Amino acid sequence: MDWILDLGGIDAIKLFTGSVASRQSIVVMPVEIVRAAVGAAHRRGKLVFSHPSNNAGALAALEGGVDVLAHTFPSGEWERELPRRMREANMALIPTLKLWPWELGRLGVPASALERAQANAHAQVRAFMEAGGQLLFGTDVGYMTDYDPTDEYLLLERAGLSFPDVLSALTTAPARRLTAEAGAGRIAVGSPADLVALERDPAADIRALADVRYTIRRGRVGLRPEQGHLEGGPLRRRKGVESLVDDPVEEISEGREGEPRLGLGGARRERTVGAGSSLF
Repeated sequence: MDWILDLGGIDAIKLFTGSVASRQSIVVMPVEIVRAAVGAAHRRGKLVFSHPSNNAGALAALEGGVDVLAHTFPSGEWERELPRRMREANMALIPTLKLWPWELGRLGVPASALERAQANAHAQVRAFMEAGGQLLFGTDVGYMTDYDPTDEYLLLERAGLSFPDVLSALTTAPARRLTAEAGAGRIAVGSPADLVALERDPAADIRALADVRYTIRRGRVGLRPEQGHLEGGPLRRRKGVESLVDDPVEEISEGREGEPRLGLGGARRERTVGAGSSLF
């Protein structure tokens, strides 16, 4: 592990603390190995994620000091105290609820069994939220070849998350977990000028989170999905942009090391803004 981490260019590592050897067999990583790998990563300031597969794999991750549990595991039950212990250990959870119907459907699992697995995954997410745990958004895309996140938003909603819960999992929670720069994940004066403009209000329909109008990175209008290319102009100079928000962007000033920072007009400073579009 030391040799791998010393290669450079590695932001985090993922351990298969529960590896699926066959449909009937899951091999659990010994806790002492998990602990050694986590120690090597943490000494270099790197986060450690875990693929648990079952309760034993989750416990190995927890006892080994893993930072983020990368999946629920709907094929098995959670130990009753697991959500509380995860919260106390400051371990976050990425539910990846969309992964299970995609994966189990691909394997030809009967619909009734798939429904039971999904209900179990939803129950795990609810238990973790009720324990006060930190949720991070993710779908396992890359392994999963369906890149549309819409179903994940809907499944999180069905699991009991409110719109603010989902928004936090997309923005402020990962900003805190990944120790991003000050103000990241929020719309506030002095925050990095990184925004996503949506066509519709996701508080009214969670699917609107996938209906992206354009992105803004470091104060410059970026990808417009319908055009499929980068625009690249400063936000305050883009024609029509100010008409999209009821608290107009007055300026994008330079912060530390010349990075753009957001300045907002109007009295309302840190919130969802928009008339026709929403900015996050």
